[in-house]
Amino acid sequence: MAITSGRNFWCLCSSVLLAVAAASAHAETKLFESAQVTPPGEYTFGIEGPAADLEGNLFVVNLGRPGTIGRLPAGGTASEPFTALPDGSVGNAIRFDRSGTMFTPTTRSTTSSRLRRGRPSRASGFTPTR
Repeated sequence: MAITSGRNFWCLCSSVLLAVAAASAHAETKLFESAQVTPPGEYTFGIEGPAADLEGNLFVVNLGRPGTIGRLPAGGTASEPFTALPDGSVGNAIRFDRSGTMFTPTTRSTTSSRLRRGRPSRASGFTPTR
């Protein structure tokens, strides 16, 4: 079928340009792309957290069993145990303050755990003030 008018020609050109633009937009590099870093099954189904400290270590709750915190060193491929929370506590998340103190709210009612920077010992529980 021959192109019979300038209008049809421009419509065809517009369609081709639109198809080329859509294909090139799809081929662009993704801004973020997820990839598994640690071995499967390293964390429980209740994995939560995560938060990174100033040295680039990634901390996540429930490494191997509930009530623990694991640390993935910067550039690492497997997590290592960092600490255990007080008996009966299971962490929900991890946050750091400006001084590097880690805070982990737990499943115990209104209780959080606090770990001072550089002290991967047993977490101490405290009840936040309102």
